[in-house]
Amino acid sequence: MPDTTATTRRNVAPLPLDSPLSKSNRNTMNNRLVVAISFLLVLWPISLCAQNRPDFSGTWVPEHSQHFTTGASTLASGVLQPPNKIKDVAPVVPPALQASQLIGMVVIEATIDRDGAVVDPTILNSFKPLDQSALDAIRQWQFEPARLDGVTIPVTIRAAFGIHGALASPQENKVVIKQNGAQLKVIDNFFGSETTVYRLDGTPIRNRIHVVDKNRPFDAEFRSRWDGDRLTTFVTVPGGDAVERAETRYLDGATMVVDRTTSKAGAEPRGTRQIYNRLTTR
Repeated sequence: MPDTTATTRRNVAPLPLDSPLSKSNRNTMNNRLVVAISFLLVLWPISLCAQNRPDFSGTWVPEHSQHFTTGASTLASGVLQPPNKIKDVAPVVPPALQASQLIGMVVIEATIDRDGAVVDPTILNSFKPLDQSALDAIRQWQFEPARLDGVTIPVTIRAAFGIHGALASPQENKVVIKQNGAQLKVIDNFFGSETTVYRLDGTPIRNRIHVVDKNRPFDAEFRSRWDGDRLTTFVTVPGGDAVERAETRYLDGATMVVDRTTSKAGAEPRGTRQIYNRLTTR
């Protein structure tokens, strides 16, 4: 019977290192190894970035005394310390309003001067039964003034007083945020239950938004992307009311900060910062 062992061994003997076929096999394996390493190197930083992205989910209450507006260049440069309210006065709700079932909201814009006093309050959104009481209250507020690099500066603030007639005092509005890997959904009861959706992959989406000092909503295009641990969004309102807005949302400890820079044709860009306090995480 023939000995097949030697034949088998000869059939599986390694090729000489200088064999063209051996070189081809080594080149193929090397190429595959390079591709695999490159793929891992691409995934590694993406995975790290995803882990650093904050979760904004939860219920938030805006701190209206820290909703302030200044020049866009001021908001973006230097060390800006927001105004700090040191005296708070709530509007007096008329007894007839307490007994009613009316629902409404007053929105007031005012300037905090260099001494921390509230001046020139203006009603942006009126609710007649509460307008005068809200104006009387905000005029009595006092602040430690805003500072830029240690120097006091005037800023514009916006305060909102909402009420259900059966309640004895005005109530702040709330913002509910729901977030997953694909999108961020913001539900704001400032104008009923306005919902704004942010796609997190950079693709545009249209939302209907309200501008508080206008009498109608606007259709706007939102385009969002992650910039490290901050969500940056560019908002465009087309047509005759053309407005461009850049928005940056991020966490600062237990608070959420939303910075906006708004540009309109023929007007100086304005920067707005809104601080939110978290009530719940879900």
